[in-house]
This record gives sequence, C-alpha cells and structure tokens, in this order.
Amino acid sequence: MKLGFFLRRKEIYIENFIRYSLLLIDYLLWLFLSPSKFSGLPKLKRVLVIDTGGLGDCLNTYCIIQKLRQDYKKISFYYATNKKFQEAIKHFDDKLVDYDDKGNLSQNDFDMVISVVHKRINIRRIKTKFIIGMETEGFSSVFKFDSFLMARRIFPKYQHKIIERFKIFEKAGFKFRDYNLIFPEIKENKLPAIKLAKSLSLSQDDKIAFVNISSGTSTKAKKENKVPSHDWPIEYYKELVNRLLEDKKIKVIITGMKDEEKESSAILSSAKDRKRVFSIIGKLSFLELGEFMKSFKSAILVSIDTGTIHLATSFNIPVIDLIGPYDPKLYCAWNPSSNKAISLFNPGDCSKCRKYACPEGNNICMRNISAEEVYEIYKEMADD
Repeated sequence: MKLGFFLRRKEIYIENFIRYSLLLIDYLLWLFLSPSKFSGLPKLKRVLVIDTGGLGDCLNTYCIIQKLRQDYKKISFYYATNKKFQEAIKHFDDKLVDYDDKGNLSQNDFDMVISVVHKRINIRRIKTKFIIGMETEGFSSVFKFDSFLMARRIFPKYQHKIIERFKIFEKAGFKFRDYNLIFPEIKENKLPAIKLAKSLSLSQDDKIAFVNISSGTSTKAKKENKVPSHDWPIEYYKELVNRLLEDKKIKVIITGMKDEEKESSAILSSAKDRKRVFSIIGKLSFLELGEFMKSFKSAILVSIDTGTIHLATSFNIPVIDLIGPYDPKLYCAWNPSSNKAISLFNPGDCSKCRKYACPEGNNICMRNISAEEVYEIYKEMADD
C-alpha cells in the first residue's frame, strides 16, 4: 500500500525503532533469565558454524571460517549454509553439513555451534551444550526464544554486519589478526574463467570495468510485478557504459542473472563502441565469476547491492557499491582498504526501508545516484 514519502519515512523510523527495541529486550531477557550463559568454554575439536542467510552473507562467513582453519589447525570447522552456497563449494569442501526440509542436520555431534543465521535449521535438535549466537533478526524470530539456548551472545549494536560476524566468533574465544575477508584460491574455479577470457579475446593486462545489473531480490520483485528496491534504472546503465567507453583502453563486461538478458541486450545495443562491451550473463557460476574478475590486473566492479559485491571484495577487487534501501553503515561493501570499496548512498525520503520491492513503486533512493557521479568515482579509483 502506498503511503506517500512523508508517511513512509515515519513508518520506517517507527519500524526500525521497534526492531531494535525488540532486539534489546530479547538480549536483556537472555542476560537475566538464561541459565546457559553460565556454561564454561569447552575444549574444541568439532565446531559447527551455521549461516543460512543470503548468498553474499554466507560467502563472508565462509571467509571467516577459512581464516580460523588456517590459525586453529587442530579444530575441525564444519559449515551448514544455504543450499545455493552449499552447491557452490561442495566440490572442494568436505566439511559441509546438510539438512532436510524440516531443518534437521545430517550430523549432530559438535563441541560448539556458532549460529550466525539459523533460519531453516532447527537448532533445538542439535546435540551440543554450547551455542554461540548473534542477535535474532526480524520480529517473529524474537518470540521463538531460541536465544535461551545460547551460552554466549553479542550485544545488539549499530555496527557493520561483517564486524558483527567477527564479534560473534570472538565470543567463542577465537582471535583474529585483522578483519580482512579473502576467499581461498581454488583451482577448479580458475579453468572456466580462463576459457571465457580466451573466447572473448581478453588479456589479463586489459583495463576492465565490470558492471553488474541484477540481484536475486530484484528478480523476485519483478516476478511479482513489483518495483525492485535495489534496481538502478537501465537508462543510467546505458549512460555509464558510454561514459566509460570514452577511455579507449577500457573494456566493459556486463554481469548479472539469467533473467536480465533483455536488460543486458538493451545496454549492448546502445553502446557507442559495441566491440568493447561484452555480456557474460549466465556463463559462469558465482565463484567462477570471482576468479574471472580477479584474473585482470586492472578491474573495478560497479554493482547494485547484492552478493556480487561481497564476491568482489572477498577476491580483493575494487568495487563501487550502489546502495539505497539498506543502511550503508550496516551493509556497505566491506574492504578495510578504504580505496577499494566505495559505497554510493544518496538517501531519498524513504531510504533504509529494508524491503526487496519498493512499497511506493518509485525507488527514488536508487534513482538519486546519477551515472555521472558513478563515473567520477570510477575515474578516481582507476587513477589510484
């Protein structure tokens, strides 16, 4: 239902206030009433990490697990993740834990469980006396009282979600030298990337601008005939690509989901130099795309806020993140090297709604980001 921007802004403010209040109440109830908080840290041999959130979020958690595997070699770290990310890593990681439609795990014997996001998984059936948890997300999850199963929790603070992830692992007694997230090098993901580059006659010395035009939430909104909150107007993409092509050394590569082939074709047809613009939509898997972007010495990704942003940062690729419906202080592109991750956020009257489809039917928060502004940021990053 459309409320108008003034009322929508009020609704967002009230909704966020209620959300945080519930998180705080839930934490305080746990702090004063949960007997689990008195449990001492166990000796660790088998640790299960659960994150069944979005694809990019699961990737971030996996990078943290990899850091722990390097520093704590005597501990076996297992991972229960969403099905899409599980499919992406199952061919090179033998410590994945599957679960059925009822949320029951295929393995159930662990010294510790670290629950980052456990939707779809029934943590009440896990046979462990020590669960570390992040604060619950959403109104309904607060009243499930799963938090009372947890021996340690982090205080709900206004901080970036990746910092939040590191903090929850630190609650379990783990220490980190830094908060960098780097995906491990996997040979199997390199071969398709090398073949694709060869088929497009691309060299690792080419100056590449990657432009990602889609997200899973956008696709979901379009299938429901709604206006996607995350989308950047197709006309803006056309303008940006042609501005990029003014540099005769740049080649532009369009990425995205298969459902966006029509939009990709529109961008290609409007390009002033069609020979230097390529679409690789549907040609690589999620992780293969990361290896493909990484294979160029000079590459920058411009993308709406989606898992591809997290993919690029975890492969240490500079990114320009176009963000509107989410709070950039919590969800912006993450790379401790400040010149490698820049988020553009020009708030409209109803920014930070956290919705996949724009309830006003006009995602002004994304339309406020101009193609010229993105181009100027790109030039600055490319010149560094």
